[in-house]
Amino acid sequence: MVKIAVFDSGLGSLSIIKEIQKITKSEIIYFADQENYPYGKKSQAQLRTVIQKTIKLLEKEFTPTIIVVASNTPSLMKIILMERNLRLNYIQLFKKQSNF
Repeated sequence: MVKIAVFDSGLGSLSIIKEIQKITKSEIIYFADQENYPYGKKSQAQLRTVIQKTIKLLEKEFTPTIIVVASNTPSLMKIILMERNLRLNYIQLFKKQSNF
């Protein structure tokens, strides 16, 4: 069975988990990073450290097949996209921004 780890600093990931559950029968690991809430107020250096520690923790404790980074923090997305030494598959989710 595929193991999917979903993480964010808040509770927004719950809606993402519901959507994943609609399309697949997978084991889902939910990690709400309350210790580092909110990601949006952190520097890129702080975010890099947080992301690396979180991914290492998830790899060690749960060995997921896929990690879903369920954050809308643009700087977080940039760090993840630039990261080249991750061994796992990972997905970034982008929420469409409204012009209103």
